[in-house]
Amino acid sequence: MSRPWLFGVTIAALLAFATGVQASPVAYAIYEADNKVYQINLDTGVATPVSAAPLSFAPLALTYSGNSLVALGRPDSMNTQLYSFPAPAGTPVGIGTGLGIGRANSAGLAQDPSTGTLYGLIPNNAAEAVLYQIDPVTGLATAVPSTVPNPYADGLAFNTSGQGVAADSLDPLGNGHYSRFDVDPITGAVTNPALIDIDPNGDGYYGYANLAFDSAGRLWLLTSFGALYQLDPTEPGGVTSPIFLTDATGTPLDSGEWRGLAIEPALLNVPEPSSLLVCGCVSLLGSVCYRRVRRAPPEYGTVSLK
Repeated sequence: MSRPWLFGVTIAALLAFATGVQASPVAYAIYEADNKVYQINLDTGVATPVSAAPLSFAPLALTYSGNSLVALGRPDSMNTQLYSFPAPAGTPVGIGTGLGIGRANSAGLAQDPSTGTLYGLIPNNAAEAVLYQIDPVTGLATAVPSTVPNPYADGLAFNTSGQGVAADSLDPLGNGHYSRFDVDPITGAVTNPALIDIDPNGDGYYGYANLAFDSAGRLWLLTSFGALYQLDPTEPGGVTSPIFLTDATGTPLDSGEWRGLAIEPALLNVPEPSSLLVCGCVSLLGSVCYRRVRRAPPEYGTVSLK
């Protein structure tokens, strides 16, 4: 009995399976408890160290510049320097002799994908966040001076259209809120504060903010105490329930601070090898069946799959 519909149903099912089996999205961050780079599964919050040896500097921020991880850190008590990683697990190399701004205690670091420019958002001694353009070749920083003093912020991210977002845990009410800001890369202004209530334990805990966009346009916030959130890109106060970072056994990773959040969009939502195998089989099956249909003699009509 002829079943011409069976071919279409089979192909549709295989395609659905192939597109549905995808690698979990990942991010990278630095855990100060052992001063190593960790890979974070954004679906589960499981974090795994990828660097064998501790970093040689005190970390402040982490992001992607091009296809490489870059970090801001303090090699000593007086300077802040840019570092580049040959791979997430590789030993970072210091770029230049420093940013030229002296010591920093916190920072945001992000690349604007619309221009390819690397920026740092670094508070000064007056607790004002200053936006800098950072040369990824020389490691030197050039301030983008705002006409009015900026509020304090130490997290930074840019979406694909070049709109900057900053965040900080500074809450004048002490209720565990974080604040979100807009960042203008042209004027250097940090404006439009909006409170985000992400107090996990009600004690008004303060900490650093780490931000990153993924390839789907989702904005992620990693607090320094190891809580991972998604922020609503259209609603400044919108936030998901937290995912607390753990190791593979489920043990919380909260004995040290987390610094930086780096997501490489090109590596997100890539089919796993099994998916690619299924896709290849589907393509091959479609090609064979197509030839069978095309090669059927006209007097016998098309060939039906039994």
